[in-house]
Amino acid sequence: MRNLVSGITSAAMLVVLLSSSAHAQDVGSTDPQTAPAEESGYGNVDIYEAGRFRMRDKRNYENLIILGPTILPPGLNVRYDRGLSDRISLVVGAGYGAIGAKDGEVASGFSSIRGLVGMNWQPIGNGMHGFYLGPRVRVNHFSVKVSGDGETANGSITTLGVAAVVGYRWIWDPGFSLGLGLGGQYFAAVNQTNGRDAEGNEVEADFNFDGFFPAIEFTLGWAF
Repeated sequence: MRNLVSGITSAAMLVVLLSSSAHAQDVGSTDPQTAPAEESGYGNVDIYEAGRFRMRDKRNYENLIILGPTILPPGLNVRYDRGLSDRISLVVGAGYGAIGAKDGEVASGFSSIRGLVGMNWQPIGNGMHGFYLGPRVRVNHFSVKVSGDGETANGSITTLGVAAVVGYRWIWDPGFSLGLGLGGQYFAAVNQTNGRDAEGNEVEADFNFDGFFPAIEFTLGWAF
């Protein structure tokens, strides 16, 4: 009888030890980048941790539609960012801007069509939320038209530019996004068309868009 009780007791202790060991292994195998969900005003949310950074997990947002202003001339850019991984995203965009002025009988107009392709590297690794830096390649086509006293002159120029930008993007649930970036860019003219007046005489288009310029990104968008 004593042997039977002793055997049952030993078996029970073995089961408890095995259960405790299995529980310890489960806890130790937790992904170091994703902490357990925490209770907040939005319910349970996943927490992303990377070094000293601790924030809500935003890696589920893989697409971003962005609107942003153009400065010279004033207009609107539309951009699409696609997350290729937690740290890399593809950037493509297009924009249009125009401005006009009139002085007496002389009217002038300045417009641009723009294209953009680039990449972003997000070092924190929380998807498109957080710090980013990356290259940009921009193509711009500018047109100028001046008319007055019965005559009209116009001209155009196409420029190719390369840029580097560093910035920070916030993504708030359920998807609103705000981004701020700053960098530098270099433009060079690749094609220039001289204009002609009303009588068909060529008018030289004196454009000067070559050189270094600041690159500013202020964007509002929606992530999904």
